[in-house]
Amino acid sequence: MGASTGLRMVSGFLVFLIIARGLGPSEFGTFMLWFSTATLLATIQNFGLVPYMLKEAGRTPDSMEVVTNEVMSVKILLTGGLVIGAGVGASLIAPSARIVFAFLLLAQIIDSFIEILNVRYRVTGRYHEEAKYSVAFSVAHVVVVATIAFISVSPLMAASAFFLSRLTTFLALLWLQSGQAGKIKWVGLAKTRQNIKKNVSYAIDFGLQNLFGNIDSLVLGFLSGPLAIGNYQAAFRYYNGGAQASNVFGNVFLPRLSAVRDEEQLFVDEVNKAQWLYLMMGASFGLFLAIASKPLAVLVFGENSEGLSQLLPWIGLLFYMRMVASAWGVVLTSVGEQRYRAYVNGAHWLVVLTAAWLLVSSLGAIGWVMALVGGSSCLGVAYWSRSPAAVRNNIAWLLAFFSGTAAFLVFLMR
Repeated sequence: MGASTGLRMVSGFLVFLIIARGLGPSEFGTFMLWFSTATLLATIQNFGLVPYMLKEAGRTPDSMEVVTNEVMSVKILLTGGLVIGAGVGASLIAPSARIVFAFLLLAQIIDSFIEILNVRYRVTGRYHEEAKYSVAFSVAHVVVVATIAFISVSPLMAASAFFLSRLTTFLALLWLQSGQAGKIKWVGLAKTRQNIKKNVSYAIDFGLQNLFGNIDSLVLGFLSGPLAIGNYQAAFRYYNGGAQASNVFGNVFLPRLSAVRDEEQLFVDEVNKAQWLYLMMGASFGLFLAIASKPLAVLVFGENSEGLSQLLPWIGLLFYMRMVASAWGVVLTSVGEQRYRAYVNGAHWLVVLTAAWLLVSSLGAIGWVMALVGGSSCLGVAYWSRSPAAVRNNIAWLLAFFSGTAAFLVFLMR
């Protein structure tokens, strides 16, 4: 699991490095504007179904086939509505950007179906099997993007590479699982509508979380333009590389915590493992971004890297705060506090946007990251305060958290 997580981090970064290096800051900003727009729209059909599936099937693994059919039915219905709506909306986009947007939206939709298929491995404890295929698909993703970039680098070619890679992975997973699990079946319109209503709190929480890293492009594009998006999103690619660890940790610990939530000592032990793992990952990778900010920036944009190097220490602190908040978020989901998470996530975005209104005009992209750090800190505190008392007051962990926070100040004040 650790090796596959590391490879996913590296492959995800390499893909965007290839694209950013080939396009340059401004054109990369244009590409990322449409990538972020497609990601936000794909949230509609994603609907928070992965954490729902992990929780429900994690508690009762025998229900895997039933839960999978219900989840896939919801996704198929919502995807149909999204494709129709996006098709109508695409008529308002400039013709030169229309195909780029279409490829990226389809790639993101397919990627969300891939996540559902991967959950089948995680809930049944077949982590080694998932890791094996994940490594192969990650390498293939880099090869596809690098090959197309070698032929011609443009936003259209990059978008087509994403689509081709995701489609190939999805078809391969369907084939691999064809003899291991039952066929996916439509559960009926009435049942699907019931499941949509049942999953609303997961959808809201996921949607609000998915604003993170994507709404940024829209805000910066409106206030500044493609160059600002390019610098910020290049910095955020480093963040996303590390954030793969958070996704994997959540996929591992959510079903485990859900399974032992009624056994206090086992639950406390699992929570402590999760908290320390998230904290150590957040501190090590976040401080790496702060310490190595200059060479990491040069790696992406060469001589045009000054703006990126100034952002990376702040991105490191943001990564640290988000990892800590994510750890407590997994705890809340495991004990059925998903609705609270959704409400708090909404409030967190109000904090971010208010702070951004005050900071971005004078500090630019750094002001936006500062607003995200403040909002993420509030989110972590809100999650922590709602967690069960038995796991909330780990003094050693709290001291380690504050020590890690203080370590970032050295790099932020340079």
